[in-house]
Amino acid sequence: MKTNTNIPQNLLELDAYQIYDSIGAGGGGTIFLAFHKRLQKQVVIKKIHEQISDKVDQRTEVDILKNLHHPYLPQVFDYFVVDGVGYTVMDFIQGESLGQKLKQGMRFKEARILKYSRQLCEAVDYLHSQAVPIIHGDIKPDNIMITPEDNICLIDFNISGVFKDGKAVTNGFSKGYSAPEQYEEYQRWLTLVRGGQAGAAHDGKKNVPIKYTDDDKTEVLDAYEDDDKTEVLDAYADDDKTEVLEAYADDDKTEVLEAYTDDDKTEVLQTESSVPSGANTNAAKPKLEITIDKRSDVYSIGATMFHLCCGARIDKCDKAVLKAGTSEGLVYILNRALQNEPSKRYKSAGEMLQALQSIHKQDKRYRRMIAVQNMVRILLVLLAIGGVFMINIGRMVLEEERESCYAAYITDMDAARVENNADAFQTQYEEALALFPERLDAYYQKTLYLYEQKKYEEAITYIENDVLSVAGAYETKEIADVYYILGNSYFELGYYTEAENALATAIKYNGENAAFYVDRAISLARLGKTSEADASLQSAEALGIEDDMLYLVQGEIDLALDHKENAITNFKACIAATDDDYVKLRSYIMLSNAYQKGESTQTNVDENLAFLDTALQELPMDYHLLLLEEQVKICIAASAAYEDVKYEDKAIEVLNKVVNMGWGTFTTYNNLVILYQKKGDLENALSCLQKMSADYPDNYNVAKRFAFLEIEIQGEKEETDRDYSTFLSYYEQAKTLYEEQAVENKTDAEMQLLDNAYQQLIDGNWIK
Repeated sequence: MKTNTNIPQNLLELDAYQIYDSIGAGGGGTIFLAFHKRLQKQVVIKKIHEQISDKVDQRTEVDILKNLHHPYLPQVFDYFVVDGVGYTVMDFIQGESLGQKLKQGMRFKEARILKYSRQLCEAVDYLHSQAVPIIHGDIKPDNIMITPEDNICLIDFNISGVFKDGKAVTNGFSKGYSAPEQYEEYQRWLTLVRGGQAGAAHDGKKNVPIKYTDDDKTEVLDAYEDDDKTEVLDAYADDDKTEVLEAYADDDKTEVLEAYTDDDKTEVLQTESSVPSGANTNAAKPKLEITIDKRSDVYSIGATMFHLCCGARIDKCDKAVLKAGTSEGLVYILNRALQNEPSKRYKSAGEMLQALQSIHKQDKRYRRMIAVQNMVRILLVLLAIGGVFMINIGRMVLEEERESCYAAYITDMDAARVENNADAFQTQYEEALALFPERLDAYYQKTLYLYEQKKYEEAITYIENDVLSVAGAYETKEIADVYYILGNSYFELGYYTEAENALATAIKYNGENAAFYVDRAISLARLGKTSEADASLQSAEALGIEDDMLYLVQGEIDLALDHKENAITNFKACIAATDDDYVKLRSYIMLSNAYQKGESTQTNVDENLAFLDTALQELPMDYHLLLLEEQVKICIAASAAYEDVKYEDKAIEVLNKVVNMGWGTFTTYNNLVILYQKKGDLENALSCLQKMSADYPDNYNVAKRFAFLEIEIQGEKEETDRDYSTFLSYYEQAKTLYEEQAVENKTDAEMQLLDNAYQQLIDGNWIK
């Protein structure tokens, strides 16, 4: 990857990092993509904007994040100051923000909204549950990244509040997402510094209810009832303008502070040294401290969910009406989270998470089902009191028939699952459920089917919303098996806390299954709870486990303890001992992780790549994509670290394998273009771009890459032979598509470079 010449020189001179490019700007600073030479991984370096550096604590974000470890939060590695400016080094989170996706016109199904909402609540609950609770204070789509694995990562903690003296304070807000009290406190502060002349925070509008549509009939859904009074959602609104804040200047001139001009950007407000123009400068300058608490974050989560559901911010909607098909449960949760009065919201993100996990209980169908079940129970009691003997005899005969049919359906489901016959499986499942809706057998078969199909999210939703609501009251070993699959589904998605909790529940119901302890030990190791992991492994050994699993778990524990050499030894031993392809795959991937965490040498890199080549020979094709992606990641990092062309060649070879197997994506081809261009192989770079153009004709990045490539193609010619008309065509196409696709979010640093190149060609009279 070529280094961007616009990067500040003081960053380029850092020994610990290789800086590649500026990749955008967030609410608190400019962000650079870099390679951390010691950690051997891509990172981002975030620079605090100079215009706000005196208004926020430059160490705030790193102090908040450095001791936090959660799959939905970024990891901070370092903090340093250069020339008086603070820089934070943290995880490079691949993907786009929810804000970007919304601005591109993307709409989300409810299942996906619920998934993101649960993950968001889990991350925020983790922050709220710290010994010293952390209030994020700026939750909104722009601060929620969506990773390539389709999971969220909550970023940008520059205005977060940490509890001190019983309260948390912040100095910023975002229109349409911040809680009303966050905005109101700013208005009160503004009133004080302007001598009582600021306007009220709200215009006095009454609450506007969220509605949902069903069968062409609009109903108002009560959020909840209190003393026979129905509370409905207050749609928070303001003047739909970006706040322009005035800063006091010693020369009596007014300086206008415009942090950003986009409605969705975070306002970073003045500190106690700031007084608006026209204020009484002889009076004491009140300190701006906006008090927030957990319920402020709850409101912001609700406002973000609302935007995902409706496609518009809550303060920009003409009518607070959710799209047709939104479930009653989701409407209920939004009503509760978006109450103007904090005391009427969920008390914390954890309480909101519980509501999301039991969302089905707010659905009319669920309530009707419970009512029908209660009526049936009453009728059965009445019949029992009647003591009708013949009814009992008939019931016995009928029960035997039902038992026989049910057993046949379960057998057929098992066969259909093994044969992967989805239609037959669903038919038998519905028949079995019609006979005995309260039994676990059919539910377990479907749970297992979803897990084996790698539909992990669907399996989790089905277990939590359907299986446990019916079967959760029975403390049986069968339920332990359901929790075991639930735990493994969470594990496959990287939700190790949920995985460990589910596996612990499985052990509670059945403490005699060694596999439960094995998988719980691995989840605990991933969470860094090594002593608990070791105890769980000892329990598994007492029940009897095979050597391969013993090596695998011990390797995970060693890696968590940073005993890299021991981890490598154990993973190699597991590979040698196991006949299970999946266990072998996990061992190879963890072995690769151990190598990357070990001493950074070319010998280690080469040995790691060789082991992954062996894995590709040993394992079935279903597992190859994961292994190839691992190799590409290693090669790109090694290429930056050692400047050895063999790693670029290896990355190109692996990426072409991915393409030849039919797994190529936009990212695959984009990486190939960059690597070919770096090597000077413009012919192959052009070939890849032509493929990208055919597959992604409306993506401005393709035209952008064509334009950059054309500059190099012409640059290799004699000056008298150069013709930049093709470049001009691609440049104009890229600009047009970029304007259409990123109207409100122009953060692509490469487009600025392309503009610079275009201007240089005009200045040099290459383009008329």
